[in-house]
Amino acid sequence: MIAVDFAYDGHMLSDFGFMICEFDNKGGVNTSGTGSEINFTTVAKHHGQRYSMNNAMFDSCLSTTFQICKNPCVNTENTDMEITTAEFRDLMHWLNRRSFRPLRFYEDENNYGCFYDASFNAKKILVDGVLCGVELTATTNRPFGYGEEIIQTFTDASFTVDDVNDDVGYFYPDMVITCNETGDLEIENETAGCVMRIKNCSANEVITINGDAMTIASSDSNHDIANDFNYDFFKLQNTYDETENEIAVSLDCEIVIKYKPIIKEFP
Repeated sequence: MIAVDFAYDGHMLSDFGFMICEFDNKGGVNTSGTGSEINFTTVAKHHGQRYSMNNAMFDSCLSTTFQICKNPCVNTENTDMEITTAEFRDLMHWLNRRSFRPLRFYEDENNYGCFYDASFNAKKILVDGVLCGVELTATTNRPFGYGEEIIQTFTDASFTVDDVNDDVGYFYPDMVITCNETGDLEIENETAGCVMRIKNCSANEVITINGDAMTIASSDSNHDIANDFNYDFFKLQNTYDETENEIAVSLDCEIVIKYKPIIKEFP
């Protein structure tokens, strides 16, 4: 790890007077995992001469272990690197959560442009019986990181959406659809070959879609959207060679598409 600082749930490690470090580093050569590890399931063919892909999935969430200590440059007059009980408890109160919180690493003043939702476990590092460091293990809720949320608004009958995820495949973004006229709404992703249909929409109705939870709701209490929806949720896709999605819309409406792009990077 080449990061020296990190932000977690709105606070910086440096705010506590600590920095990322490495104890007893010998040799200078390290191997670092990057997450996004895929488990491949294969089936033998022709008496084992060849194997076909049966399934490929991310088998675990991203996790990393690193160490921290007091920053000796914060107060050069105080060279005591011992971590007090109060300081250790402050760190545990901040990092050891029962829920995932936003985590972002920094190299000097530059961030890595990538977020993770994480929580920490900690071990004490003792030198001659003195607490001088803490080993942190960050466990996330995804096999990869993600970028700043992308929010795009479209009002035309046809438009293009660029899927900038690092992962090849498809995903379901969040959507807010404001209908400007009455009728049956169709939103077709011509690139992915799928059509989302919602019948009996009314003017000024706002339809909200949560792509991650795969839920749909309407601001119109009289709209029986559960029966009028075809449950083919709108999705975006990319291939290795193509990231653009061509979209066609049947009704006059405003469509807001929101998603956090997948980033396969770790400091």
